[in-house]
Amino acid sequence: MTPTRVCVLDADTPGIPRDHGRLNLNGPSVLAAPEWMPDRPGRYLMYFAHHVGQSIRLAAADEPTGPWRTVEPDVLNVGDTPSDRQPHIASPDVHADHQRQRFVMYFHGMVPESVGGHLPCWNVYPSLNQKTTVATSGTGRHFALVEPVVGVSPSYLRMFHAGDAWYGVAMPSQVVRSADGLSGFEYGPMLFDDDEIRHSCVSYRPEHQELELLFTRCYEAPERIYRTVIDTSPDWHDWKPGPVGAPRPNWQHNARYPCTELPILDGM
Repeated sequence: MTPTRVCVLDADTPGIPRDHGRLNLNGPSVLAAPEWMPDRPGRYLMYFAHHVGQSIRLAAADEPTGPWRTVEPDVLNVGDTPSDRQPHIASPDVHADHQRQRFVMYFHGMVPESVGGHLPCWNVYPSLNQKTTVATSGTGRHFALVEPVVGVSPSYLRMFHAGDAWYGVAMPSQVVRSADGLSGFEYGPMLFDDDEIRHSCVSYRPEHQELELLFTRCYEAPERIYRTVIDTSPDWHDWKPGPVGAPRPNWQHNARYPCTELPILDGM
């Protein structure tokens, strides 16, 4: 099957963030709206943010291909977080906790040492002082940070549930674990010796005890998507990536996506 792109949010979408005068959406998280969600705005929810924006936002649709519409107000604002130097929040990863009927969101921002200084990755490239914190919501429309507010991992964290615990992969391929997904995060292996791995996507297959990991690398132009499968049957400290698949074919050129053929800009 030939991969295709469907543009679901663009500069013409009403309410789309244009922080710093440009469109730069980062790390959207899409999930089915649970039946227990009050006043469901659609069958599907998309939590997203500007890459260096001031809030996490919500869009809704009845089909994955759209049309998507933004939902007001923003679900979390930077002023309600510990993000301080170069204040911004981005890259939400949202999960529906059906047992407790609540949403759990992992997101990152620049945090002070009092929040993230305990992490092994504090002030270490590539995440430096940009760390992930956790928030919850009973409605999916307004999130509050989990107390006490602490950094749980590097940025760009993507979580999944396996067995009796929650696991995640954060930049640049750091595996973390938490019994309840909210606190007590432990550090496991670094899957790759590559500081330039950035954004990842995880898909856990419990029937095979396998984790499919898709990821990209910073500074590649055009950007490519890489894939590996991790056997999760051993102790999680011993997880290792399988062979990395060749980059998936570049998306077919489309006049709406000319950026796929542009070089990297300095400072990006």
